[in-house]
Amino acid sequence: MKRFDNMIIKKIISFISALLLLLGVSQSTAKEIIVSSERELIFTEKPTEDCHASTVLPLENGNVVAAWFAGTKEKADDVNILTCVRTENGWGAPVKVTADENTAHWNPVLFELPDGRIALYFKVGKEIASWKTFVCYSEDGES
Repeated sequence: MKRFDNMIIKKIISFISALLLLLGVSQSTAKEIIVSSERELIFTEKPTEDCHASTVLPLENGNVVAAWFAGTKEKADDVNILTCVRTENGWGAPVKVTADENTAHWNPVLFELPDGRIALYFKVGKEIASWKTFVCYSEDGES
């Protein structure tokens, strides 16, 4: 099993490197962007019954920001976005991001903007046809 995991990780890193090269990122810069291929858990006890659809963003300072949606189950009104930051000291506690406490949240995406701010995009709504897109910004990846 471990061999399979390492093989998958190597393929993902190769794919990301190729994608970065296609986007015009130099090979040396691409190697700097890929910080680690180590597997680790953000938490050992789930903060909610259902946690998935994660997005991860490595930052220039070496920190890593992660976000995912979490609640009792998909479509449940208690599903919100959780974010967490990994520093050199490990993963911090998850922080809830919500646009509406009583409506399901979906599909978070982290993106670093050209000015260095971090954008977190996500959907809110019970059914796909009613989803609305929200975005929130962070100057440092921690707030």
